[in-house]
Amino acid sequence: MRKILLFILILSLTGIWLIACGSSSKTVTPPPVQSQTTSFAFMEAPNSGVWLFSPVLGTFTTKSGNTAFSTKTYVDTGTNQPITIDIGSIVLSADEKKATFDLFGGLEDVSSGQWDIWVANADGSGNPLQITNDSYEDYFPQFSPDGTKVAYSSWRPIPGDTTGASQWQTVVINSDGTGTEQVLPIPAGTMYQMHPTYSPDGSKLAMMAAGYVNDVPFDGIMMTNADGTNPQVLSNPLYSEACYNCVDELPAFTPDGNSIVFSRDNWNATVPFEDIYIMNVDGTNQTQLTDSVGYNNDPLVLNVSGVGPRIIFSSNRDNLTSGDGGFDLYSIKADGTGLTRLTTNALYDAFSEWWYGDSASVAAARHISVLTRERALYRHHGTPHKVRW
Repeated sequence: MRKILLFILILSLTGIWLIACGSSSKTVTPPPVQSQTTSFAFMEAPNSGVWLFSPVLGTFTTKSGNTAFSTKTYVDTGTNQPITIDIGSIVLSADEKKATFDLFGGLEDVSSGQWDIWVANADGSGNPLQITNDSYEDYFPQFSPDGTKVAYSSWRPIPGDTTGASQWQTVVINSDGTGTEQVLPIPAGTMYQMHPTYSPDGSKLAMMAAGYVNDVPFDGIMMTNADGTNPQVLSNPLYSEACYNCVDELPAFTPDGNSIVFSRDNWNATVPFEDIYIMNVDGTNQTQLTDSVGYNNDPLVLNVSGVGPRIIFSSNRDNLTSGDGGFDLYSIKADGTGLTRLTTNALYDAFSEWWYGDSASVAAARHISVLTRERALYRHHGTPHKVRW
């Protein structure tokens, strides 16, 4: 009898412990699956010749192992209509909180008549901040990794030149508009530098450049220190038998800083084309990633949450007969696999207007001499619209 009572007591105590601590068979509600997002800004226009672009936010959302891409067009908060302004390029900061863009005419009804650099909140709140205000043509801004500075291209007089000649130069300015601009030195023999972009650690700048080194012409990708010193020509297809009439353009660093992605404009074929390339940060191992179908250009490299690095670029590869309006966004892995079309429309989708309004005949005509050409940025300047960002 004593053993039976002891057994009952043990069972009772065990039941109390299970109630207090929870039975192993009790259903536990798992926490909700969290989604991860990675966003970037791009620009969109309905067809060639309009020159008014709508800023758009593109977002990768990864949830439960699946990744989806979506877009959201910025709207005028006063009219609830898509913003349309004369911008030449747009990019987000690394933390995705700010956007910087080059804008002609300003935001008000009365045009400033000049190209300047602006910074805005990426969520559309507040008012954009104009961080340059000069008579030069200021284009292609890019944030430093910490978001405190913006590097851009500026068409301005060459320092010390008594003839009054101008050329594209690289300028750095604080992203909050304070302080004074820093005009980086022009490397010896360089005729122009455009589209500067920072390395992930902020120590380097890569850009497209043309000129001469020891009487050898180049038109490719150059890298300098962030202060413009120690210039190095990393690619120069212009002086090669394999691609003697090619130009390398629009560089972008990979997130690890070990490689640079760029596009190579090829004019050797009867029908010109452009491809996405990747190379080591020292210029070695230049590898073609796309298949020479159409114009594949304007690359941006993102570390997509839950997925990994992806090269985002603009291309008309699926709209070869649609003119300039047929450029969509695509993504591809750094090894050239996983080509994916992100947008599907009859619009021009890109990070800049580099090819907008350039039919093949127009582009070919002004590509006759790559070393003497000024990379024209054709515009039809209509009256700027008053907008609220």
